[in-house]
Amino acid sequence: MNCNIHLTGMDFAYKKYIIYGNISTQCCEQCQMPYNAGYQPTAGRLAAFLPFYKETTMKTVTFQGNHLTLKGKQLEVGDKMPEFVLTDNGLGTVHSDDDLTGLKVFLTVPSLDTNVCDLEVRNFNKKASELPGVHIYAVSMDLPFAQARWCGAHGIDKVKTLSDYKDRSFGKATGTFIEELALLTRAVFVVDDEGIVRYAEYVPEITNHPNYDAVYAKLAK
Repeated sequence: MNCNIHLTGMDFAYKKYIIYGNISTQCCEQCQMPYNAGYQPTAGRLAAFLPFYKETTMKTVTFQGNHLTLKGKQLEVGDKMPEFVLTDNGLGTVHSDDDLTGLKVFLTVPSLDTNVCDLEVRNFNKKASELPGVHIYAVSMDLPFAQARWCGAHGIDKVKTLSDYKDRSFGKATGTFIEELALLTRAVFVVDDEGIVRYAEYVPEITNHPNYDAVYAKLAK
C-alpha cells in the first residue's frame, strides 16, 4: 500500500481525502508515511473533496521535453478572471478591473525575444485588423523597456504589451508562472466584457504555438 506521494491522478485524490478525513491510518510501504486503509469512498465524498484537490495540485508543462511546474490555479472556461496588476511600456500601472475593458485576449509568453513568441504576437497583431472591438494583450516577464523596443522594431501596433516583471501578479493569478524559470508559460485566454473566461489554453509544450484556429473561431462567434 502506498501514500498519496506515491499515487497519481484520482488515486492521489482518494488517498489525500482519506488522510484529511481523520480515519484510522496505516503506513505507506515505500516511505512509511501514514495512509488510511479500508476506506470505501462514495461518489459524494469524492465529489466533496475534488474542489480541494483541484486547488492544491499544480499543472506541469514541458520545455524541450523537460517538465516544469506552473504555480497558481489554472483557469477554466466559465471562471471569473482574477484580479491582477501589470506594468505598461511607460511604467504605468495597469489594473485588471479599472483599465482593461471589453472583449479581451491575453497572450502569455516566456519572452518576446524568442522565435515562437515573436511569431505568435505578430500573428495576432496581423489578425487584429479582422477583429474589431477585440483588445489583445501580450503579457510576459520582459522589462517594459524591452517590450517597447521590440514592438517598435517589428511594427506591433495592435497588440498591447504588458509586463508582469514587478509583482508576478498575472502569472500567479492565472496559473501561468513557471516556478523553475520565473517566466510565464505559453497560454491564451479570451475574456468577455463581464470578466468571464470564454477560452483557456495552456500549451503543453512551451516551444509550440497555441491553437490559432480555435482562438480565432471563438472570437468570431
